[in-house]
Amino acid sequence: MSMPEDTRAHIRARNLRAGALLSDALGKVVDYDTIPRTAHGKPYIPGEPDFHFSISHSGNYLLLAICRTHEIGADLQEIRPVKPGIDAVASRFFSPAESVYLKKITDPAEKELTFFRLWSVKEAYLKYLGTGLAGDPAGFSAVIPPGGLAGAVRVRIKEDPFVFCTFPAPPEDGYVAAVCHPRSAEGITLRISRI
Repeated sequence: MSMPEDTRAHIRARNLRAGALLSDALGKVVDYDTIPRTAHGKPYIPGEPDFHFSISHSGNYLLLAICRTHEIGADLQEIRPVKPGIDAVASRFFSPAESVYLKKITDPAEKELTFFRLWSVKEAYLKYLGTGLAGDPAGFSAVIPPGGLAGAVRVRIKEDPFVFCTFPAPPEDGYVAAVCHPRSAEGITLRISRI
């Protein structure tokens, strides 16, 4: 089965934009389509052992997170309808504690936003580990702070207490983003670009 032309064009545009952002950050030309990847698909730049980065894309935006001192994972999500439903997806991909937390939220808009923020935390953490979605998103729990996930909170990963997720400002309403890192967010550069 072949990919529709508009999908191929979007992927080409996304990869060109990723390469341009990486090139700008490194001061040399980077072709995102040809850079090597680990066994789980995490891209890296040969000869740049202190250049840690994570790329995420969703909808019309691309997020590049860079850190020169430690590993990093980032995720960007466009908020959109969840099929077959938030609770069904959460029961499959979230830890039992996270699923219970979501089920208790009765306001549909708050539940949707919390679902995508949690999803973004989980995907950012798996990217931080270098496994991406090949890892088990239900195999770890984000520790939800007492005030919930509203605003600029730091989320701790229960099984990895030295790793935190922070929520940078999204590019516009209707998006959420998370960045996972082992220390403070100091030294982390974020670039968000329209594709």
